[in-house]
Amino acid sequence: MTWLHDEGLALKTKLANLKVVDANAPVGGRPVQTYFRMPEYEVRDHSYPNIIVEYTDVKKASDREHRGATTLPYQPAQFDRNLRSVINPQTGQPVDYDPGVSAPSLSPFKVKDWPIPYDIDFSVVVEARIQNHLLQIVDALALIDYLPARFGYLEIASDDTVRSLELLVGPEFGARSDADGKRIFQAAYSVRVPTELNLYGVQEITTGIVTSVHITEELI
Repeated sequence: MTWLHDEGLALKTKLANLKVVDANAPVGGRPVQTYFRMPEYEVRDHSYPNIIVEYTDVKKASDREHRGATTLPYQPAQFDRNLRSVINPQTGQPVDYDPGVSAPSLSPFKVKDWPIPYDIDFSVVVEARIQNHLLQIVDALALIDYLPARFGYLEIASDDTVRSLELLVGPEFGARSDADGKRIFQAAYSVRVPTELNLYGVQEITTGIVTSVHITEELI
C-alpha cells in the first residue's frame, strides 16, 4: 500500500473486532462490522451494528514543514520496494530483506529533502439498530486503544511507525431512517492522522553495517 491508503487501512483495522452483547448474541458477543464508505454504498449491503470509515480531508500541515536534505529514522512510505538487497561494504555480501515489508533496521534513510507533512481527516460513523448497541460501541471507542479524547495513537504496519490519532469531534449522536422506514441510531466522530509525502526516492541507506547504498533518484 502507499501514502493515504496505509493510514485508512490502519484506522479501519484499529476499529475492527469490536463486539456487543444482547440477549440473542452468540457466545463471545455480536461482531461489529467495519467498512469504508464508497459512492455506491447502500444500507442493505451492511449488517448492524457497524462502523463506517470515510476520508473527508487531506491538507498540508505547514506548521510541521521543514526544508533541506536529512535522514529519517523510519522507512518512508515511498521507499523503493523494488530493491531486493543491499550490500554490506565490509564483506561485499548482499543483505537480503523482503521487499514490500518494513525495513526499519536499514535506517537511517537519507533523503534529498524533508517529506511534506500532511493531515488526513476521517469521518467515523457508528450505526446500530438498537440504541444499547450504539452505547456499548461508544463506550468502547472512548478507551485509549480506540478513539480517546487524548493520547490517541495509530500503528502503521507498512513503515513501523506509531502516529498520533487526534479526536477532533465526537461522539455526536443522531438517528436516520432506512429505505424501509426503520430507525438507525448513529454516533459520528471526526479524527485526524498526521502523515507525510516523500517527493524524492531514498538517496542512501546508512547503518552500522550498510554504509553507502545508493538508490536511483526518482520523482514519485
